[in-house]
Amino acid sequence: MIEKDYIMRLIQTFFDAINRIVNSIDNEDIEGAKIQLNNLYGLLGNKEDYFLNTKYEEVIEFLN
Repeated sequence: MIEKDYIMRLIQTFFDAINRIVNSIDNEDIEGAKIQLNNLYGLLGNKEDYFLNTKYEEVIEFLN
């Protein structure tokens, strides 16, 4: 039960971060969106460079 709650909280945090990015873009706050996007990479457990410089197969394996 605790694991399920933890995973649900992570999913909610992830979608909240995506929502903040979309809202920043809608408000034409591109710098704010970039900051939020970098924070989102952190939620995924790595820095932006990892996701930009790694083959998609390896990123998918990392997320599994």
